[in-house]
Amino acid sequence: MPLPATKVQNKKTQRIFAALKRGFPELSDQPEEVVYQYNPIAIRVRVISPKFRGKSSAEREQIVNDSLVSVPSKITEDITMLFMLSPEESKNPTLLYREFDDPTDTYL
Repeated sequence: MPLPATKVQNKKTQRIFAALKRGFPELSDQPEEVVYQYNPIAIRVRVISPKFRGKSSAEREQIVNDSLVSVPSKITEDITMLFMLSPEESKNPTLLYREFDDPTDTYL
């Protein structure tokens, strides 16, 4: 039976948010709009930045990874959903992108 989805903020999400905010100062000041713990083993991250315009997925991931270099791998390995969108892309969210704002229930 699924458990209600929650958007938890904790030390892990705080570390990720602080690192991303340094790399992407334009991010929202509200951590829950950028990162949250979805369940005990899953962290979700959404980065919306003009830095992603015209970049491939691999290039975007490298930009994000460069920002997260100060975060221990035991934390980043829990990132199971990572959205890397330009501002224009974020205006037309797909059903998957909406999962970040309105997560479905979890089985964990």
